Amino acid sequence: MQVYKQTTDFTSAASSLLMILNHFNKLELTRENEFKIWQKSALLPIRACSIYGMAIVASEHNLNPNVVVGNLDYEYPNYRFKSYTKKELNNAKFTSKLYFN
Repeated sequence: MQVYKQTTDFTSAASSLLMILNHFNKLELTRENEFKIWQKSALLPIRACSIYGMAIVASEHNLNPNVVVGNLDYEYPNYRFKSYTKKELNNAKFTSKLYFN
């Protein structure tokens, strides 16, 4: 697998998926593709990627991902982003539910 270094501090998950897609000859390792993946899976305004959104992107590139979470009632976590307001976290949770559905 060819290594691709993320170009921002908020696209680590998108960069990881980009490397996987590149490994299976689905996408080239470019900043443009890194951002396309991020845009399709971001939980705004938080900027982190949704695990469900990432699965959608992988499916769009003919991969068959499985999302495995320890709790079937998994929701977007509150604890990781303490600098955000409750309203911003609720908006990210809402976006996460949209990707899940």
